Amino acid sequence: MKKQKIIRTGILAIIVLALVLFGGYTCLFSRTHYSFSRMNYSSNLLPDGFKGFKIVNLSDVHITTSKDIDRLEQIVDEIEDQSYDMVVFTGDLYEGKPIEDTKVQKILKKLQPGYGKFAVLGDEDHAHADEVTNILNEGGFEVLNNNTRTIHYRNSSFILYGQSLNSQEDIPDYDGFVLTLSHYPDSFIQNKGHTQLQLSGHSNGGTIWFPGIGPLVKCKNAITYNHGTYTEDNSELIVSNGIAPRKNYHFKVLCENEIIMITFE
Repeated sequence: MKKQKIIRTGILAIIVLALVLFGGYTCLFSRTHYSFSRMNYSSNLLPDGFKGFKIVNLSDVHITTSKDIDRLEQIVDEIEDQSYDMVVFTGDLYEGKPIEDTKVQKILKKLQPGYGKFAVLGDEDHAHADEVTNILNEGGFEVLNNNTRTIHYRNSSFILYGQSLNSQEDIPDYDGFVLTLSHYPDSFIQNKGHTQLQLSGHSNGGTIWFPGIGPLVKCKNAITYNHGTYTEDNSELIVSNGIAPRKNYHFKVLCENEIIMITFE
């Protein structure tokens, strides 16, 4: 009996310690910590020539202070240490009025992929759409607004489609592979079947997310799709947790800030 009591006490101590460590990390570091999420993607419609093509997906930077800009520069410098071919941004560069635009432009210019930098605006960008568009443009990004670009690589090509906020337009039907950038994940309800791969942000991964339960924080336009990957109607959606949460959320649970790196297979 004494031995069993010692074992139970030890197990309880381990559980308490784990909860303390998890709570400490969540409260102190989860807002600013980030990691690289590496994914492989394949599709029968993707030309063989794109095997090994790498895309960096950035989303939801939510800049509000100079410290956020310094953190962005750190992230960009780490990306530059990686091997990649294209960078896409799926919205929300700032949260509120843009600040230190010249510095942000210089940071974004550091990204030097061989096959382009493309972006769509997010809901937080919308109030200052002209300013944010100019900052992205000066940083080397082309902002797409319900239009397409053909990406050529090794004698092959695919269609990149950038969808604007609250677009009511269906993605045009194209022959071959279509990659769609759309800030709102729930646009997948409309887009699935018309695109092979959609990249979105906005939801921050649900902010507080538990396996088997899902997100405890759901935001408009990320009610149905808000965390991870989904496959429906021969289309796949990848939802980014974003680089940073909105300023009114001081921690995240089980949806770490991330830079997504997708390798085509």
